Amino acid sequence: MPPTHPVIQAIQDAMPPEGTEIYNFYENDVKTLEDVKEYLRTWFIRQPGGYSREWNGAHYTLVMGFRRGFWSHQVFVDTDTGLYIFTCDVEKELDIPPFVTGEFSSFEAVIDDIAAYYAKIIDIVLDPTDLNAFDLSSVNSVCRWSSNFRFFELSAGEEHYRLLAHVARSVRRPTIIDIGHFQGLSAAALSLATEKTVRSFDLISSLPSDPSVPTAIHIPNVRLEIGPNYMRDLPDHLRTSDLVILDIDHLGKSERDIFKVLEEAKFDGLLIVDDIHLNEHMQRFWDDIKQTKYDISSSGRVPLKGARN
Repeated sequence: MPPTHPVIQAIQDAMPPEGTEIYNFYENDVKTLEDVKEYLRTWFIRQPGGYSREWNGAHYTLVMGFRRGFWSHQVFVDTDTGLYIFTCDVEKELDIPPFVTGEFSSFEAVIDDIAAYYAKIIDIVLDPTDLNAFDLSSVNSVCRWSSNFRFFELSAGEEHYRLLAHVARSVRRPTIIDIGHFQGLSAAALSLATEKTVRSFDLISSLPSDPSVPTAIHIPNVRLEIGPNYMRDLPDHLRTSDLVILDIDHLGKSERDIFKVLEEAKFDGLLIVDDIHLNEHMQRFWDDIKQTKYDISSSGRVPLKGARN
């Protein structure tokens, strides 16, 4: 057999033995960046089989990964250049960017890179001072018509729009799903992640009848769909998304229906639920979520905001 490439040999030397028990990252007490790194070190196992993929014209070879449910998270290395990609669900060959790319200088360097990505997704409860640094003014012109515009630029902790802008910029996949468009203020905040497409949905339109009035649908990266068919199309959109915003009628049933769609689609991203303490229906819906969840009301609209991975 030909000798193992030095990059792959270095990975194999650093990895735990094949078959090492893997435990669920999201069901444990992860509080710090070091916690994330420790879980990743245990989570990854060697998978040096013959699987490979093409990326940007280069040939990458599988070197390590882990599986959570039906979702496969794997690291590939281009042995010619030493560059690596960390991606999700590669078996389906989704046409989406990898989560992380970089030079594979060492196993720990890759762990550092991937941990930094996961920390952005998990540790979303920022100091309100940090969130207030986000400038929303560039989309004010499409929000001024709204009866709720007076809330749009309130500080984090008073309103949630700065939180949405931050999370939208932090996630990696190219689609953001906004369920409950209403007057479009959330879609406008999300659109500040300009390299992503915001797909916004609602059953009925609450926009002005005059099409000349600037609204969120005039923002180039916002797509609005009105009508009940979005539930049928949602699983396809989830394939390229790791962020869903759920802000609808707050009666609990529709929220449960959408949550079921996310579960059946094996959605592994971040779900932000609005108004979790608004009434007994929403409180019960929130309490019934068994997956790892965080009440991030202090960074959103106190006390009405929550998130779930």
